[in-house]
Order: sequence, then C-alpha cells, then structure tokens
Amino acid sequence: AVIDSGSSINIVNPSFVNKTRMPWVMKKVPYRMRTYEEQTASYDGGISSRETTLLITVDEDPQEVDFDILPTGPKCDMILGHPWLKKYNP
Repeated sequence: AVIDSGSSINIVNPSFVNKTRMPWVMKKVPYRMRTYEEQTASYDGGISSRETTLLITVDEDPQEVDFDILPTGPKCDMILGHPWLKKYNP
C-alpha cells in the first residue's frame, strides 16, 4: 500500500479485488470522480460505484478500512488516503 495525503479517498485496485475474490458492494450513492487537475476520471465513465471494507494490519495494529474500488496504477494495489490518515494518524 501507498500512503497519499493528497488522496481524498482510500483506493483498492479492481484487479487486486478480482484476483483475491474480495467481497464488494455497490455504493449507495455513486459519485463522479475528478483528478487532481479537476478533470473527470476516465475509469468506468468517471463514476465511483463499488466499495469494499478490508482489515489491514499496520505495525501489528489491525484496522478496518473502507476503500473505493478504482485503478491505482501498476505499482501498487492500495492507496491509503486522507480518510485513513485522519482516522489512524500514524
């Protein structure tokens, strides 16, 4: 996982979700995604519509974290963004 204080959400890559057969649900309220340049994201028509909750362990501390399911790029499967930083403040 990568920690990104500039990300307004926590993200897990859809390929990782599929590969691990991770359970997920449709978001109750999907929303339009914007890039840091304020452009509509290209993935899935620019709509974030799926989410999952994972139990991750950081420094032997189990943490339940909500993730949006969106592409993260080829080098990481998860991005821990501002919501995680605000809740756990490592």
